[in-house]
Amino acid sequence: MHGIQSGHRAQRSLSQESCEKMTEIKVMLARVASVLGLFAAMISSAACSAMEKPTMRAEDSVEVPTPPATIPEMIDVLRKGPDIARLGAARSLGLEGPNASAAVPTLVASLSSDDSELREAAAWALGQIGDTSEEVVLALAKVLLEDVSVRARVAAARAIGETGANIGVPFLARGLDDKESEVQIRSAESLSRIMDLDLSEVGSNGYSLDEDGVPLIVVAAREWWTSTGQYEDWGPGSTP
Repeated sequence: MHGIQSGHRAQRSLSQESCEKMTEIKVMLARVASVLGLFAAMISSAACSAMEKPTMRAEDSVEVPTPPATIPEMIDVLRKGPDIARLGAARSLGLEGPNASAAVPTLVASLSSDDSELREAAAWALGQIGDTSEEVVLALAKVLLEDVSVRARVAAARAIGETGANIGVPFLARGLDDKESEVQIRSAESLSRIMDLDLSEVGSNGYSLDEDGVPLIVVAAREWWTSTGQYEDWGPGSTP
């Protein structure tokens, strides 16, 4: 396995550096989009409320709410705002990173939402905040292993890797056998991140595949789990 861990470290390419720069740009654009989304949702909500009042005169103006600018305001919107505003709030909180740690309980609760987009956004935000507590990792693991939404499962796999918590390793190992290849790949990437393994087999068109069409990063991660990982103690609560 040492050959897998070290054989590809020299393969970091300019394309990967470009991807990292593009990711930074996407984060900046996402921050703007999230704020605009929240603002639009709140304007829409205020306008609808005004239209529902039969006594309102045409000349009456609709008070436009101020978009949430602070973390407590975002948490409040996430907790009880309109659906689209809650989605924007979750994304905005994620962009705040560790500074939004006060939002963790509300984000964990949002993982049980009926809205798959909100579950996905909440999982992503928890990964950006980086809370390593057992409660957070187990909540993300539940999404990874049980959620019907592929995008939510992908977000959960990534988020567990972002936390860096060892307790998440056995759940990521289960994610390697997900029926969707994207979930398998994200689970393998997160295992690589947590355990500092170099499992990548990245070509110009993405991950290289074995003869059965399985990404080699997934094959390598499964081999690591079978030969080494499953015999380690990953802490209390880590049994899937």
